[in-house]
Amino acid sequence: GAEDEAFGVWIDVPKGASPGHVPTALALTIDTSGSMQGDKIEHAREAARRMVDEMHDGDVLSIVTFASGSRLRVAPTVIDDRTRRHALAVIDELSADGGTAMFEGLKVAESQLWGTPDTHLVRRMVVISDGIATEGPSSPDELARVAEVGLQRGIQVTAVGVGLDYDESTLNALAIRTSGRLYHVEHSEQLPGIVAQEVGLLEATAATDVEVELVAAPGVEIIGTDSAQTRWSGSNLVVPVGTMFEGQQRELLVRARVSGATEGT
Repeated sequence: GAEDEAFGVWIDVPKGASPGHVPTALALTIDTSGSMQGDKIEHAREAARRMVDEMHDGDVLSIVTFASGSRLRVAPTVIDDRTRRHALAVIDELSADGGTAMFEGLKVAESQLWGTPDTHLVRRMVVISDGIATEGPSSPDELARVAEVGLQRGIQVTAVGVGLDYDESTLNALAIRTSGRLYHVEHSEQLPGIVAQEVGLLEATAATDVEVELVAAPGVEIIGTDSAQTRWSGSNLVVPVGTMFEGQQRELLVRARVSGATEGT
């Protein structure tokens, strides 16, 4: 008889698989609402400075902030000595005030990555926020759909939740829908260390636009996976995994139905 099964698929990237630095396009997306006042905005600035310092000449950087609205602080710019200094000066001037228009901030930040040249295969939006969206569309699903659109162009989200009161559901949805990552920073002084970890992963990029195709054996019907982004190729299921790094392991939970296969087949 037919019965449903769940099984795991693990994808491992061996150490030493990275070819070295891959040209990167980065959109820093920083919450500057009133709840970020004090130490939080100072550590967010420090984290942003560190990320800019770690970027290579030739990488592309944009900076977007959101409070009661969104603001493009640095349009997509190729990093060199002069543009790096300008970006750092912009970061130094960031202050915190107003509401949290996260939806608008995400849309503006993502739009900066749409025109990324094909030479820059790593496309990352880093969202640093401590609060719940208070202006504009605010449900986790609405916010995640904005990020999900970017996956078509290889854009993935790294979400950093600051403090104990951050909106875990929203930031988690941003990461899941784009095969990205979520970090929780209980104390804002941990932010620079998180950034260093993220930069280290970007430096260890082994492959971009990774997809896994699941092929069913006779008598097996694939039903789906826990991934939000999938497509069918005939009876095969294709799961986008995005960018992967050396030493990384990714897991998929796959659901399938075994329909009356005889013993030994």
